[in-house]
Amino acid sequence: LSVEIQGFGGFGLLENAPSDLPLVDCLDTIPDRCQIDVAPGTMEIRNHTLAYTIYTPKEVPVSKIPLITIHGGPGASSLYMEPTQAMACDGRPVVRYDQMGSGDSWRPQNITEDAPWLFTINYYVEELAALVAHLA
Repeated sequence: LSVEIQGFGGFGLLENAPSDLPLVDCLDTIPDRCQIDVAPGTMEIRNHTLAYTIYTPKEVPVSKIPLITIHGGPGASSLYMEPTQAMACDGRPVVRYDQMGSGDSWRPQNITEDAPWLFTINYYVEELAALVAHLA
């Protein structure tokens, strides 16, 4: 699957930013080094959906082990990590995923009632292991 990738202008969302501050697209921070295939996907964990995207080079043979990026949080999206996809141009597939409770992954209405296990280290270790097993 090949798509045109667009980032977001996060700096434009800052409340105290000067009004003349230009919007910055995350992908404008990296040079176009190669054509990249983008494959969004989902998997189920604890009966909820975890969203991820795999970036692979179109013209460069895959020769290195994949990199799975883990964003900060909890609750933050992984969009700011889009520039890591440039590593695919060196033959390394890159997997960017939204941890449960953030971004395009399932987000509970009430964490205490719906997901008391969420936002714990033990859960995120389980989540990463499940993603690795799913992609293997």
